This record gives sequence, structure tokens and C-alpha cells, in this order.
Amino acid sequence: MILTNKKLLIIQDFLFIIISVFYIVFRYTFFRSQETINSLYLNNLINIILGLIFILLQYFESLKNIINSINVSSGFFIVYNLIPILLQQKSMFGVFIVAEILLILINTLNLIRTNKEESVYSIKERIAYSSIIITFSIIFILRGISLIITYVQTKELTNQIAISISDYIVCSVWLILGVLFLFNKRIGRNTIYPIYIHATLLYLTLLLYMALEPIIYKKAFDLVGMITIIIMSIFFMLPMVQITSRKLAKAST
Repeated sequence: MILTNKKLLIIQDFLFIIISVFYIVFRYTFFRSQETINSLYLNNLINIILGLIFILLQYFESLKNIINSINVSSGFFIVYNLIPILLQQKSMFGVFIVAEILLILINTLNLIRTNKEESVYSIKERIAYSSIIITFSIIFILRGISLIITYVQTKELTNQIAISISDYIVCSVWLILGVLFLFNKRIGRNTIYPIYIHATLLYLTLLLYMALEPIIYKKAFDLVGMITIIIMSIFFMLPMVQITSRKLAKAST
């Protein structure tokens, strides 16, 4: 059963790489605006790197105590990145993205259901960790709603609006799981750590994107934006490091 799950996860990550490569090679065929082409080209390059890392992590025996959470977070990450592509591409090839998302949902739900990494959190930890998730989720949900309203009014699906729709969907899940964690529900305890890994991944890849964009497209370097992202990322990185350290320490005892 474990081997089957591992193979499914590798297939999931490999399909993510294939989809990213496909929409790099045929970006001018399936996307209309230059803004979308540029944004998704660079984003898909980063996705390929992350997809390869996700596959390699399956073979690190030293991560066996946290690999389940890493796999759940990689599922969140892949879905978050596929939604904007699905919304903006104009072809029947979108069915492969839908199939990939369905595979991820099956894998992720199974991982959450069978998770054996469950930790015990104090009431102070539950309040602190859930407050961060709930606060940021509400902020991004409200931002997503405002841009979705703009789309309804203008009927123009820009790349930024597509990303905001993805923000809205994923952060709605974060919000629900954050509340469940606050009330010490099992599914909340099993997913709070993957959420922090996922959030950290999103911020790190965004920083990488912002660093590469001026080099590839000769744009001005957004120093203020990068500093803002770094500050926001700290809210997620610190809890992630704390939980990771505790889990690895527990595994070594």
C-alpha cells in the first residue's frame, strides 16, 4: 500500500512537470496576452524545478517522519499553480489539468486520512498558529473577491485575476482547516504543518520569481515588493521551522 501511494505521488509530480513543460513549449498557442505568456513562462520554469524536488524527496529516508506532510503541501502547491493555467489556456488540453487536479485531490485526501505524523499542540500553539493562517486567509480571500468582482464587471480575465481566483480557492481551504485546528480537530492537526510548508513554498518561489523577472524580461527590480514578501514570509517560515525541528527531534529519540 505504501509503495502504491509513493508511485501515485511520483506520477502526480511527474504529470505536473509534463504540464509545465507543455505550456512552456506551446505558450504562444494557448495563451493570448503577452502578460500571461511572460508570467506563466517563468512560473512554469520554477514549477519544473519544484516538481523534480518533490520527486527526489520521496527517496530521502531521513525525511520519513515528515514526508507525509511534505506530500500534502506539494499537492496544495501544485493545485494552486495549475488553477491559473487552467483558467487562462484556451484548448481541450485543459482536461489533463483537471485530471491532474483530481489525482492530487485523491492523493491528498488519502494522505490526510492516513497521516501518522499527528502532533500534540498546546492551546497557546493552537491559538498562535491558527491566528496566522486565519488572518492571512481572510486577507487573501477578500483581495480575491475584489478582483473577481472586477472580472465579472469587465469580463477580462487577466493573469492577476486568475491568480486571485486561485488565492480565493486555496485560502478558503486554509481558513477552514485553520479554524478546525484552533478547535483541536484531527483534520486540523493533520494539516496545519502542511499549510505552513505550502505557504513557505509559495513565498520562496515568489521571491525567486521576483529575482528572475528583471533578468529575463529586463524589468526594474522591485525592491520594496521583495522586502514586503520577505516580511510576510517570516510569519510562515518561523512556525514551519519550529514544527519541523520538533518532528525531527522526536524522530531521533
